[in-house]
Amino acid sequence: MNFWKSKFFAFVHDPPTKPFKIQEHEEISKEIIQHAGYEYVEARVLFDKITDHIAASADRLIFPKPRVLHADFKGNEDSPYYHTLGGGKLIFQNPINPEIAEDDVIKVQPIYDLNGIDDKDFNGFEKRIGKEWANFFLHWRLWKKFISEKHPSLAFMPADTRIPDHTIWTHCSITSALQGCVEKIDEADTKINPAFLLFQIGPVQEFIAQARKTKDLWSGSYLLSYLIAHAIKALTDRLGPDAVIFPALYGQPLFDWLHMDELYNKIKTKDNKSLWDTEFDYPLGLILTPNFPNRFLALIPDDKAEVLSQSIEKELQNKLEEISKYCVEYLTKEKGIEWNDNIQKRWNDQIEDFLFISWQVYPWEKDVNKAIALFKQLPASDSAKDLDDVYQCALNIPKEDRDPRNYKYDNEGHPIIENIGFCWSAHYAMTDFLHEGRRNIRDFKFFGDPNSNEFRSRFGVPKDMYSGKEECIGDENWQKSLHDKIKHTFKEGERLGAINIIKRIWDEAYLKKTYKNANLSFKPKIFESVPDVAANSWVKEVLLKQLDKDHDINKYCNDFVQSLQKAYENGEIEEIKIDEKKFQSPEEFLKEYPSFCFTSELRRLKEEYKEDRYKDKNPTSRKRENSENALRHLKTLQKRLNSEPTPYIAILAMDGDSMGKWLSGEKSPCFHTQLSKEAKEYFNNQQLLELQQILKTKRPLFPSYHIELSSALANFSLYLAPSIVHQHYGQLIYSGGDDILAMLPAEKALQCAYVLRKAFRGDPTLSESFYGALKAPPHQWGFVSIDGKWEGWKEMWKCESVDKFLPQGYPLLLMGKNADISAGIAIGHIHSPLQNLVEEAKNALEIAKSSGYGKSAFVVNLFKRSGEIAQWGSKWNHSKEEEKETSFPLEILNELQELYENNRISGKLPYRIAELVSCYFQYGNDELNEQVKEIIKNDIRFAVDQHFSVKEEKTNDSKGKEILIKVLSNYLDHCTKLHDFLGPLITFAFFKTKGAIG
Repeated sequence: MNFWKSKFFAFVHDPPTKPFKIQEHEEISKEIIQHAGYEYVEARVLFDKITDHIAASADRLIFPKPRVLHADFKGNEDSPYYHTLGGGKLIFQNPINPEIAEDDVIKVQPIYDLNGIDDKDFNGFEKRIGKEWANFFLHWRLWKKFISEKHPSLAFMPADTRIPDHTIWTHCSITSALQGCVEKIDEADTKINPAFLLFQIGPVQEFIAQARKTKDLWSGSYLLSYLIAHAIKALTDRLGPDAVIFPALYGQPLFDWLHMDELYNKIKTKDNKSLWDTEFDYPLGLILTPNFPNRFLALIPDDKAEVLSQSIEKELQNKLEEISKYCVEYLTKEKGIEWNDNIQKRWNDQIEDFLFISWQVYPWEKDVNKAIALFKQLPASDSAKDLDDVYQCALNIPKEDRDPRNYKYDNEGHPIIENIGFCWSAHYAMTDFLHEGRRNIRDFKFFGDPNSNEFRSRFGVPKDMYSGKEECIGDENWQKSLHDKIKHTFKEGERLGAINIIKRIWDEAYLKKTYKNANLSFKPKIFESVPDVAANSWVKEVLLKQLDKDHDINKYCNDFVQSLQKAYENGEIEEIKIDEKKFQSPEEFLKEYPSFCFTSELRRLKEEYKEDRYKDKNPTSRKRENSENALRHLKTLQKRLNSEPTPYIAILAMDGDSMGKWLSGEKSPCFHTQLSKEAKEYFNNQQLLELQQILKTKRPLFPSYHIELSSALANFSLYLAPSIVHQHYGQLIYSGGDDILAMLPAEKALQCAYVLRKAFRGDPTLSESFYGALKAPPHQWGFVSIDGKWEGWKEMWKCESVDKFLPQGYPLLLMGKNADISAGIAIGHIHSPLQNLVEEAKNALEIAKSSGYGKSAFVVNLFKRSGEIAQWGSKWNHSKEEEKETSFPLEILNELQELYENNRISGKLPYRIAELVSCYFQYGNDELNEQVKEIIKNDIRFAVDQHFSVKEEKTNDSKGKEILIKVLSNYLDHCTKLHDFLGPLITFAFFKTKGAIG
């Protein structure tokens, strides 16, 4: 049995144009197979149609036979494509000509000369024939891309027109994954034994949070993404990418890159270029975006479970050891760091002990009744009732209407459903439940031999200062040598274990070499320091915009950068590694190194230079006139601008609400929102309650839901989250689908969070606040079209064109209207411990999901340098209108900002309001009631009247004042706590007392 051929035949068994000619679709499939160089008779032998039936049963209702219930699909208002996760619909703008489309799906098949693709052996699996594997892989990866570029609507052709909420692409992908679970018994018989594999690695959050620098956060995130990507590839090498249900691999840059050498670079296109250069050619920044979650779900053959899981574990550990080896060579051979057997022993022990791996295999229960019964026994098994309702509906369809393909009958003539795909939701629920049990039984490995001298020699050894767990590598002098020889990477006095040392250097030691060998220039846009991010918006929104408008500012800026260059050349700036070519353009230099715009940073670097030179006891090296000149020029520049950057930074943590329920199917839509008009009429007209009731029943978890949810999270994390954070001058640290961690200039954090929420849900109004999205009609929740003309894409990814890798011309699927996301924001000084800010952002996120906010909310933790913490939060939306959302905190901040910039108010107004209203409350009790709210509204008007500056020539002054009073009063009506009401005011005042000179 040819494994990869059979998967190919399964993948193309339904052509993308099937809804146009359902009766003739097999003829079109036959042409597709023949165009790929295969014989159709071979497909009939190798493709087991039971996989199609299982996939269909898993994805849909068990419908009446087609002659009884038929539905046409046109993609118009009467028969739209419904969002798979519910809450939106897609109406095609341009009708498709079926004949032209049928010709094109054949013409655009990815057909290439594949003879150069190597065969490969994997222990326990059939030999992988290179060209057969490549043919399947390319059709999985490129066929949809080519067709969608030709006919965008074909990306959303429904697999079943009676329930048009899942595509032919997802149905065929599940079918081919199931084909991979078919085992040949003899020449005539086969059997299918599918199982779920749920695989997870850790630690995650605590590991990522162990950071001093911005790059530490990115480095930890990317290391985990990189490792899990290799683990996934170990599985897909053996079973195919379609076997992975979650996360989505289609269009995933890192996953594509992992196949560059063994596949894409070995294939030539018509113009004699490599397939990689022609169709991919990702900018390195996109490949370096950490967006793989730490777990994956796969559909595997049960008999291969053990050998497959062991292969994945081995690949993970081997890859980590390979990275470790590169890092040791970097330290010893390139940087001259001392190394001995004791250091190597401790290093190896920590590498070996780093990953916690857990996995669960669950063979599908083949008895449908037993599978449902087991499902019902699980905790919180509401979804089991939905599955049982669907089961009862199928059994109660009138006998004369039943589709004979779905039923068998017992001796008494009662219908029996034996299709194991029907219980997809039950199989997944059991897998997840058992895996959670495995995760809770943690493996505790004793570190070292308690009876050995090596163990006793470790008494009193200091711990890693960030993890608090691993022992430091080497003694104090060894740790000091890291700073002495790699100043810009290690800080004096740091104490680090092996993993945190790797986190600091693996980009230079391993990634740079790896990507250089792949002819990719390793220049990721990752800010080295926290002050870089904090000053980024000021540089681009204030300083650079004035360069061409003001000759003096241009001159002061040039003098400032020239002084910095001389200081760097004189060795007065050593901690920061600078690309000296950037000095040629002051504008480019300040874009790349914004932190130099903080006078405090220049003073710090100057003092550190002074201390280092005193340590050297070399009086002639104490001169630092260049850095002093740079500081003087910077002060002059900022005085001319009457502005300076705000020395505060924000950590933004966001997490999808109730994602466990989304993944389990508890949040799936009801059938009445997903069925075609004809299907709804059929069930409404039935006499039996069990059939009518189906319209109110939630769809049990189904495979296309799983895949499309995964795709929605991938689309958000790959294309929208990074660009939105970039638009707000921030640095994306991690984007693993619903889980976001970013660092932003403090004053941009809340606005960025609002836009990210819109993107996560696929809000039709996204284009109003994100420049990279196209305008969408109000009904199009959950679908976002990319505007490839936005220059921000090129600026962000440092490339000349985005056409090869940016999906354009057809909508991206997002989570939709029924989903939401919460946020935690921690704002602190640029010299606050970064690890603490990350932890507090996570704490704020947890509060947003509980503590009276109850999800769909955000919480801000404001850390003042005095040690005082101001905390406040709010729901995202305060509007009762379904189609129009209103956020009063954001409106307040925007209105205050506009009035402040126009000199209508001062930064003291918020404090005056707080002073007036706080006297009504006792310490520890700030509950708001209606009587107090009315009093506070009078105080708001009094304070605004008192602090509002009116100019006679400005006719809109009074209007602006009334708008501010109104929005403050409206927000007050929605607040139950005083600190939540004062939050936007105090936050605004907090920023306005910084970053201004005068």
